[in-house]
Amino acid sequence: MQCLQTAILAAVLASSAAAQGVVFNPSNTPGTGQANAFPFGLHSEWRFSFIIDRSVLPRQKLRITDLAFVPTFISTTNFTATQFQVRMGHTTVSAYSSVTPPAFDTVLGPAPTIVYDGPFTWQFALDTWSPIGLQCGFGYDGVRSICCEIRYWTTVLSAVSVRTDPSIKRAFTNIAYTPNPYTEANWVTPIPGESLGPKHALLYQSKNILIAADRVALGNSAAIGIFGGAAGSASPTRTSTSSAARWRRSRRSPASTAARRTPPRWAARPWCRRWWAPVRSSP
Repeated sequence: MQCLQTAILAAVLASSAAAQGVVFNPSNTPGTGQANAFPFGLHSEWRFSFIIDRSVLPRQKLRITDLAFVPTFISTTNFTATQFQVRMGHTTVSAYSSVTPPAFDTVLGPAPTIVYDGPFTWQFALDTWSPIGLQCGFGYDGVRSICCEIRYWTTVLSAVSVRTDPSIKRAFTNIAYTPNPYTEANWVTPIPGESLGPKHALLYQSKNILIAADRVALGNSAAIGIFGGAAGSASPTRTSTSSAARWRRSRRSPASTAARRTPPRWAARPWCRRWWAPVRSSP
């Protein structure tokens, strides 16, 4: 797989209208930073989370299309997982140690986007920005920070380390701490090496971006309020209609109006005529 810089250059040259760019966090220095095996080495099962602080992100709506890390110690040229999932969500959390209880979903937010889900093979090069190849994008609102979560299980252990930076916060659990890390709700506390988050790069597109709401409620008028957030869950609000309202509508319907204007058979009898008169319908 070509390095991220080459992919970005090719995309920009192909179409300036695409308005693609890249965010390097903390900087475009792939050859520097302490090496750490989390989350791609040592253990076969992980749930790993890190925060992309709003201070390093553009102040505009974006569609994040790929994510890259910098492998620095590798025993092979690829990493494989039987099941691999990446989720992104908006967050206002800046440090995991400030969150109680230590729940992954609290930091990930109410409507995370699954940007990768399934079997995974990551091909990379030493000390090079190496994209993982997201299956779909994430809509960034241009305001909040982003929480990125990686969880997986594999039958093939890899000795892969990535470059880290102390400005990037992380939290995790793995098979050494919990029996089912993929579905474990909480990270390990106290967090070993919270300030050893992985250096990363985000490829993005900034044109024609539509950001859905974190939650969408549908009322009587079926109005949708867009208030910023990742494309997430839609929560329709069911509203009941009273029997009185249904009765009022039925009186205005053409069928019911016609029925009221048609005299019953008994009204044709001479002795009943004075007791029946058509009902004038309301406009």
